[in-house]
Amino acid sequence: MSDDLESLDGVGSSTASKLRAAGYTTIEALAVTPPREIMERTNIGFNTLLKIQKAARELISTEFKTAKEFYEKRKNMKRCTTGSKKLDEALGGGIETQALTELIGEYGSGKTQICLMLSVTAQLPFEDGGLNGNVAFIDTEGTFMPERIYQIASARGMDPEAVANNILVAR
Repeated sequence: MSDDLESLDGVGSSTASKLRAAGYTTIEALAVTPPREIMERTNIGFNTLLKIQKAARELISTEFKTAKEFYEKRKNMKRCTTGSKKLDEALGGGIETQALTELIGEYGSGKTQICLMLSVTAQLPFEDGGLNGNVAFIDTEGTFMPERIYQIASARGMDPEAVANNILVAR
């Protein structure tokens, strides 16, 4: 998230300087800090601060929801098969949608292989454990191997060209 406080409605260079001097250097910090605390540290007026916080919250989409709303949202949550029955079992049915899943392990432990497999299995129909969707693969370590996508797709009886066309890769 940007730390460009001046991009917020109601924040000019003077207000941004006050906020930074008080330790509020990110838009997230402004969105989640109680207004009274910011007012005490910055001497920014209440109405001005409410306008700034409203803009910050809109920018990062911070909002409170009831437990019932979260429950309703989770009912729509799906899981994507990893391609491994044992791993899917351990994960409660596969990788959850509407969430971030972090893979941690030593170099060569299979993290990239799981991501490559998910890039293929996400394209499977729902009834086969997939999400019937496309994939955005963000390759932060330069380990994306298109050849492996073709191998995995072929092994699963899928058209490798079609599968590869449904994966967007960013390096």
